[in-house]
Amino acid sequence: MDSQASGVVDQPSLPKRIQYIADEFQSMSDPKERYKLLLKYAKTLPALEASKKVPTNRVMGCTSEVWMTASLDDSSRVQFSGDSDSELTRGLCALLVQLMSGLKPQEVLQVCVPPTNPPQHQSI
Repeated sequence: MDSQASGVVDQPSLPKRIQYIADEFQSMSDPKERYKLLLKYAKTLPALEASKKVPTNRVMGCTSEVWMTASLDDSSRVQFSGDSDSELTRGLCALLVQLMSGLKPQEVLQVCVPPTNPPQHQSI
């Protein structure tokens, strides 16, 4: 039985998801266009229920107010949700939700983010 017949929709693997989004941002040489794309992602993120905007879901250390949640769905896959009071960080939340939701818990734990150099600020 294929995955669609069983009601489960296959999602692209995490590296393909990352590559797609990385390619999307890298295809834009103008930083303003990248910001616009991030804002576009922000608009796709459903609002987080007020009852989930609690200190235990708050991402501490951010200048903006950011909340993230994770839960298991009926198929034991992790579903992330998030929100922010800033549209740019809301866009980052949307990227995280899109990239990580639907993974098995073991897959989430195996995600390794390579260290990066601090970003160099560019004038807009």
